[in-house]
Amino acid sequence: MIRWKGFLIVVILLGLGMAFSWMFMDRWIESGLEKTGQAVTGARVEIDRLDFHLLALSIQWDRLQVADPQNTLKNILETGRAAFNVNASALLRKRFVVEELTLKDVRSGTPRAYDGALPKKKPKKEAAPGALTVLKDRMEKEVQKLPVMHLDVNAFKRQLNMDSLVAKADLKMPARTDSVKKEILKTAEKWESFYADFHPQNDLEKIRADFAAVDVKQIKTVPELISVYEKVEAAKKTLNALSETIDGKSREIHSDFNQIGSYKKQIEAWADEDYHRILEKARIPDFSTGHIGDVLFGPILVYKVNRYLDYLEMAEKIIPLKSDQPKKEKPKRMKGQNIKFPERHGQPVFLIEKIHLSGQTGATQEKAGLMMNGIARGVTSEPGIYGRPTTVDLRTIGAPNRSTVFSANLDHTTDPAKDRFELKIENIPLDNVLLQESSYLPSRIQKGWADVSVATRLDGSDAIFQIEAQTREVNFDFKNSTTEDMFTSVVNDLIRQTGNFILKAEIVSRGEGLDLKVSSNLDDQISHALNRKTGQVVMEAQSRIQNRIRQLTGNSIAELDTLFDGKKSALTAPLDGLQKEANDLELGVQQKMNEITEDVKQRQKSELGEKSKKLLDAILKKKL
Repeated sequence: MIRWKGFLIVVILLGLGMAFSWMFMDRWIESGLEKTGQAVTGARVEIDRLDFHLLALSIQWDRLQVADPQNTLKNILETGRAAFNVNASALLRKRFVVEELTLKDVRSGTPRAYDGALPKKKPKKEAAPGALTVLKDRMEKEVQKLPVMHLDVNAFKRQLNMDSLVAKADLKMPARTDSVKKEILKTAEKWESFYADFHPQNDLEKIRADFAAVDVKQIKTVPELISVYEKVEAAKKTLNALSETIDGKSREIHSDFNQIGSYKKQIEAWADEDYHRILEKARIPDFSTGHIGDVLFGPILVYKVNRYLDYLEMAEKIIPLKSDQPKKEKPKRMKGQNIKFPERHGQPVFLIEKIHLSGQTGATQEKAGLMMNGIARGVTSEPGIYGRPTTVDLRTIGAPNRSTVFSANLDHTTDPAKDRFELKIENIPLDNVLLQESSYLPSRIQKGWADVSVATRLDGSDAIFQIEAQTREVNFDFKNSTTEDMFTSVVNDLIRQTGNFILKAEIVSRGEGLDLKVSSNLDDQISHALNRKTGQVVMEAQSRIQNRIRQLTGNSIAELDTLFDGKKSALTAPLDGLQKEANDLELGVQQKMNEITEDVKQRQKSELGEKSKKLLDAILKKKL
């Protein structure tokens, strides 16, 4: 039997719960979406009048604002009214899947009613920087390494004090020549120690005395002949062993000194390094064409690219890189652990399959800019599960004389991720455009037109940015550009005379290296103009530095030559003399043995007994 009172109480409580949830559901969803967006951007996200229809599983809002984290008084994104349906079956599995979404009146750079900065939180433990952060830091360091092009001729002449520059440059050649000097002395000490224990003169004198006293003609008997022959042969063996030692040591000592003797070429290389050290301290600018474009436009381009990478880092929080490993959890003591199993239904936690985009490039209706529309596909928090890249295709509409095409392909289904972006804009108006702060260029363009093409490839930590821009009928604002700096003055004069500019840039980052190349049609003109104005001053400065380096080099080489030649001559001469003496002795001993051999042959022909002939034959066969 049903207890109706209890049942009615439960029904009433459930009804009240559903009514309460219904009343506050919109606010819960709105708050959840805003917090998620703020976690991605790091700035305030606001949704106006969000309405969730439970039965139809549809969501709509009147306005979406996303503050720019770099300028929190403006919005990085603002949309008008939007409405879309949520996949019911996916929602039951805690999946937020939107099959189709339309965003109208999309704008960027719109002013905010109040600051969009979030309250500062306690800093968390810093994680290892991502590939994009490393790339941004690398580009900023590359810009910091660009040469300074300022040149005040009079100040430059005053600061060109050789003694001061040599002291500041911390020349390496003196310390290196000292090391060569120590090496010479160390080698000399080695051979002086060898000579202290090596005394072959007594052996040589004894050998010379032994065979010099031999007179073959005075030998009367065969036993005497045999004794003499054996004595000379023993002297020859001793001499051969001694000669081998002398020859080996002679080769070794010459090899040691020849190896050290290459110091002259080393000193010339060291001198060249020190020359460039002094040049750096003298701050003599390099006005070669290869540096002009880098210095003028490199910092501006790197700033723009880094801003673009900031937005890409936000996108990576929505569309993260692929990870095959589930996030590890460290369970608390006596608590369980959540084990993540593969998704059976093949749907990510968050997915918008298709977004229709339409809006304008301008921030206000008065300055609407270009009207754009296009489609984005596959915006998902788990690209590995979705299995397809995120794509974006945007184009201008209703502007026959102006064209803008933006396409993107973010493939985070692979490891490493592969991102591709292309942007082509024609006939961009440059009316009252502010430029990034530069030491050499005006801060504002009054009017003009431009065509821009940008191609980007990101493969993991490797990146390539290719940028081409061409301007027409450009006029700069030079009101605040007065300067006494020669480089800036020359640049401004040429810019005044030129209304059309061509700029090409390439930034390549591979492994640990980064290469920044920027060129323009002004590079050659600026280089020639500066070299005409400063050539004589720079040449005189370079000549003075070269003369000082030559003086230091000459003194170092002269000192080392004196030491080296003296030690080499003193230490190689004894071995060279011993080698000559040993060679002369070898010739004398060989000559004496030849005399004995000839005498033996003559005695064989004489009237000796049969026994004596056999004895002499044995001597010749055994000894010769």
